[in-house]
Amino acid sequence: MIKLDLNFHEKLNIEILSTLKSRKINTIQEFLAERVDKICLFTKLSHKDVLNIKQKFIVLFGGEVYSAIELIKIENKKIVTHILCLDDLLQGGLELGQIYEICGSAGSGKTQMCFAITASLATKPNSIVHYIDTKGDFCASRIESMLKTFNVVENGTDKILDRIKVYLVRSTKELFKVLKYIKQVLNEDKNQEIVRLLIIDSVPGIIFKYSKDCEATFILNQLSNICRSIANRYHLPIITTNLISQWVPSLHPEVTSREESSPNSIYPTLGKYWTHVPNTRLLMKKIDKEQRKIIVWKSFLLKTQTECTVSINETGVVSIL
Repeated sequence: MIKLDLNFHEKLNIEILSTLKSRKINTIQEFLAERVDKICLFTKLSHKDVLNIKQKFIVLFGGEVYSAIELIKIENKKIVTHILCLDDLLQGGLELGQIYEICGSAGSGKTQMCFAITASLATKPNSIVHYIDTKGDFCASRIESMLKTFNVVENGTDKILDRIKVYLVRSTKELFKVLKYIKQVLNEDKNQEIVRLLIIDSVPGIIFKYSKDCEATFILNQLSNICRSIANRYHLPIITTNLISQWVPSLHPEVTSREESSPNSIYPTLGKYWTHVPNTRLLMKKIDKEQRKIIVWKSFLLKTQTECTVSINETGVVSIL
């Protein structure tokens, strides 16, 4: 449920939001469900203004109607990462409209995996990658070194890098501003042939660094709603990265639950609320200096606990068959 916010429409102000709240209208859905004449009566907004607000909410958050043939085309189309074992693990590649999450401890290779997928997709002339960097880790020279494996000529590198739209964000406010901008860009671009991908690396880096604990759940709620809206409406896959936390029972003797007290249990750092947001969660584990194991941790689409092994080296991410 998306809460009403001042930024959603210029006619909404603190006084009007307070009035709506007193009438138990706190969310977009509740506003749309209420009769126009009633909203006009207690907010003093004109009939035209209320209709305009409702129309904007429908455009921003409403779904689109597709024929069965269109849906079949969308469902059968996948984005190939060209990391062979990863594509096999994903049964052909990234599904359009799905949210993927790559989890792992620091140094497990999450960002390198994002770089490799970005480099692979950007080599295609009809592709655009929106890359949101919350850590300041994006490295164009690393992308360039990975492009050598695709036999890209030197003068073609600039064109490929132009297809990667990098956004450095330092706060949750900047994050939502960038996501709003990306939605606007996607909405204005009517070229159905363009393949698009959105990467957010990383979510914990922005949620916990710049938000208080009491605000984190509310921000995650907003983020999940926006990500689902973008993925569903524009049929592009979204990849996020997340850290893992390890539960040590000896440090929490008050916990009696068998699941929570199991030794060496690991959990996604973003907590229980975020657990069900990604459609597919991959876990990356470090084996040695170069090798990493990728495991399907949770998925609505794939068989869990299936795995593959990759090597992260100077050329990028390479499958180990």
